[in-house]
Parts: sequence; structure tokens; C-alpha cells
Amino acid sequence: MSAILSAVQVVEESLRKIGAYSINDSAADGTELRVGLTWLDLIMAHLSGSTQIFWLIRNEVSLPLVTAQRSYQLPNALNASAPTNDLQFINGATLIDETGSRTPLTMLDYQTYNAVTNKDDVGDPTGVYVERLVNPVLYTYPVAQFDVSAGQTRRIELSVQTFANTVSGNRPAAGVQSEGSLQHGLRQSWQKWAIYELAASLGDGTVRNLPSGRLDRLRDVAIVAKKELLAFENRENFDAPNQTAYRDY
Repeated sequence: MSAILSAVQVVEESLRKIGAYSINDSAADGTELRVGLTWLDLIMAHLSGSTQIFWLIRNEVSLPLVTAQRSYQLPNALNASAPTNDLQFINGATLIDETGSRTPLTMLDYQTYNAVTNKDDVGDPTGVYVERLVNPVLYTYPVAQFDVSAGQTRRIELSVQTFANTVSGNRPAAGVQSEGSLQHGLRQSWQKWAIYELAASLGDGTVRNLPSGRLDRLRDVAIVAKKELLAFENRENFDAPNQTAYRDY
């Protein structure tokens, strides 16, 4: 299996690309290393916020519903399956009752949900609206109402995309792994892209001021690598029906 670099190793390789860390040096400069970690954190946050990233998707995240309750603070309202990296997007939702019956729910946008005359209508939910605050709030419509004493239950199974791992040089020290073993959370195939993308960010005045030609070469490698990864590695693999070419006889 291809090697998984630590976040520090990714930053070190990026510093090499801009001439800030020689292979003959015993260690990278501590300040430059922490600046590099902060920028790696920013880059990964931008990646996860600009496209669907399959390794950040968590399925079967369960939200137990409370009868007659319309809104739920996320991630606090989720059960033990809640992701530890908090929620960035919700990709889909399914209503499940006590019998295991599953009903897909419509993801409502703000205009559609805001146009509902009585948001307190009761019944089995057919849709959900997610208010994307720092801590998102999920609203169900209609509001679930069921007989708990009769053993009835309702829960929503969510498919979510989380935030990327935190590797920022400004992160809180408490509860964080030692810097040398900090994990970036990227799949191995994305590490080359991360090194070149980070090198371009560090070489544009953040750590070094590289000539425009060298910066452009770093950016070009990063752009090509990202396009190739999004086109292939970041796609689901599944069996599709054979395609038969149309022939006009």
C-alpha cells in the first residue's frame, strides 16, 4: 500500500519545493512548519467546501425524532453515530419507523420551506430543511407526531459530509496528537496534490517569494493533479448497464 504521510511530512515536502527546507537540513524551521500546517488546514477546508469528497461522507447517521418537536440542533441531536468532525453538508435523508419502513425525504431549500404557511402541521415528515449555521439546525415538515406509549418511533437516517481533519498550527493544544504524528486525513492519492497546492500557497509570499514562473509551475502541477483526481479517484465505482451503440439500418 502507498505510504500515508503525516501532516508535518506533507508540509516538509512543500517547504522543499520552495527552497525553505533542504534535504541536508536536520529539521524544518519551527515557525515555517506551523505556518505550513495552518495553510494546509485552510487548503483542506477549501477542498471539502468546494466539492463532494467521498472519504468525508458518512452514511447511516441517525437522528432520533421527538414527537411534536419541529427543530433539531446538529450535531447534538444525533445519536452515537454522529461524526467527530462535525457536519459540513447533508446529502440526503430517509425517514424510518419502528417497523423499519423507509421513506426518502425531500431536501428543501429556504424558499420552499419559508413558503410553508403552517410549519407546525403534524404528520409523518416528507421533507427536511437544514439551516446552515455554525451549528446547523434541521427542521422537519410536517412535524412528526407518533404514539410513544404504543411503541411507535421515528428517526431520520442522514448521509452527511464532514469537515476535514484539523491540522492548523493555531489549533488548541489540549487533546491533540503530537505534531509529528498529526494526520491530515487525505487519501494517499491526494498527497501529491496537497504538496504542490501548499507549496504554491507558501511560495507566494507566505514563507518565500518565488519568481512567477516557478509559482506557475507549482500551480499547474496542482491543477492537473486535482482535475485527474476529481475525474477518477473521487467518483463512485459501480456496475452500469452495457451501452449498445445505436445503428440506423
